[in-house]
Amino acid sequence: MIKLRPFPGGGYGGEAVAINEHGQVIGNTGTSGVQHAFVWENGRMTDLGLLSPKSWWSSAAAINEHDQIVGNSTTARGKGRAVLWTRNRST
Repeated sequence: MIKLRPFPGGGYGGEAVAINEHGQVIGNTGTSGVQHAFVWENGRMTDLGLLSPKSWWSSAAAINEHDQIVGNSTTARGKGRAVLWTRNRST
């Protein structure tokens, strides 16, 4: 078992949602009323970001073996949208 820490600057907790065969873990964590999706790999947590700087929420739902992550995020106007984070696996 490995404890996944919140993002630097604090956080109100989080959740791990899925893991792929490469050992990449996706989940969600937040600070100050803002939730961000993340991916954890090789001992490092990376924020997947938001659709817009004025967005307040993103959530990861699934990851495949090609490092593609699906989830959703709000727009600057607060509308929910499906998102795909197309990531390149580094070797």
